[in-house]
Amino acid sequence: MRLKTRLAILAGFVVIFLVTAPLLLLYTAGYRWNFKKNRIEKVGVVFVRSVPSNAEVALNGVAQKDRTPARFRDLLPDTYDIRVSKDGFTSWEKHLAVESERTTFAESIVLWRDSVTLGMLDVPPYFDRFKESILARNPKTDDTFATDGFEIYVTHKDGTRETITRLGEKVLNVLPYPNGAYVFYQTANTVHAIELDGRDQRNDNVLATSDGMVDMAIDGDTLFFETKKDGVVSVFSRPLQ
Repeated sequence: MRLKTRLAILAGFVVIFLVTAPLLLLYTAGYRWNFKKNRIEKVGVVFVRSVPSNAEVALNGVAQKDRTPARFRDLLPDTYDIRVSKDGFTSWEKHLAVESERTTFAESIVLWRDSVTLGMLDVPPYFDRFKESILARNPKTDDTFATDGFEIYVTHKDGTRETITRLGEKVLNVLPYPNGAYVFYQTANTVHAIELDGRDQRNDNVLATSDGMVDMAIDGDTLFFETKKDGVVSVFSRPLQ
């Protein structure tokens, strides 16, 4: 091989190295080309945790291989539709923003057991033991919850007040869920669990439906609610997990 040819080949390898080496360094450092914005940006991360665990996760409608708890790396800065689901449970969905060099957390997700059979308790006074402990205060966070009849709001321990939701029907009771991330509220016909995470929409799930509801309580992972129809008081239980 002639010297001139060798030098040309060597020069070609040098050019390839000079072009690819910076690109490889940028990729290793977490930089990607954002075709939507036509520029290079550093990626971010999404961390998802749920109860129960081992739930499926979809990002922008695309099912991911990893299940909860899961960390999804190399995501370009953008808003992502995150959906968490598991057979036999309600699903959770929210649009969350991913920022460069930051981790976006969604780790207080509760998937409530779906399609359950309500259990009726024979002795209504059993419910009275729980009614005494009902406080619209979350001992985990020191937040207090209240309703003026149609608005549910939380007062944080620093004194700031935040509206959780407004309804067109009267709210009878509010009760924080022990994990600190949800509050239950009761109307005359339903019991709901609404999340406190105010990013995007708040996931609001109906957990029980019955006419004549008057009270509710939580004991562990069981919801109890009381109804009164034609003077007859009945108490029902519903597993949450």
